[in-house]
Amino acid sequence: MSKDLLEEVVLPKAARCQCGRHAGHHTVEKRPVRAVISRAFEVPEIAGYSMDGLTLYIDRRLPDRMAGVPIDRFLEVHEEVEKALEDKLGFSYSHAHEIATAAEREAVELAGFSWTDYDKEMQIWIKKLEGTAKDLPEDLEEPNKIGGKAPVYTTYK
Repeated sequence: MSKDLLEEVVLPKAARCQCGRHAGHHTVEKRPVRAVISRAFEVPEIAGYSMDGLTLYIDRRLPDRMAGVPIDRFLEVHEEVEKALEDKLGFSYSHAHEIATAAEREAVELAGFSWTDYDKEMQIWIKKLEGTAKDLPEDLEEPNKIGGKAPVYTTYK
């Protein structure tokens, strides 16, 4: 997978805008700086961004590889798309998450890996770690996922 995929958010064909307007209605700007990846903390829901968007936190308990797939770059694609859709376009968390998962899947498959194997193992880890994060980064941003409106961000304490 090329760095260009990570530097510019591109919505996969399967996840293009369904708002009823013209094709390509929703576009996302390039991020000026790529986030630094940190695996120094435990993170609710596996991964998330710092409040300033400069650090991508991936839970330190998560293995580096799943089903033979190096996962950090694919989690980065997921989180980058999700954050851009929420921050720049006001998407609800659930809609942004659905599109980000499609982008993550496309990235995994474009890199020549099996999405089925990758996702099966990822789901096991998500369930295993759910609700267990204790050592959180102070600046972790997490959307309020209640309701269908644009998320309200808070910092985990």
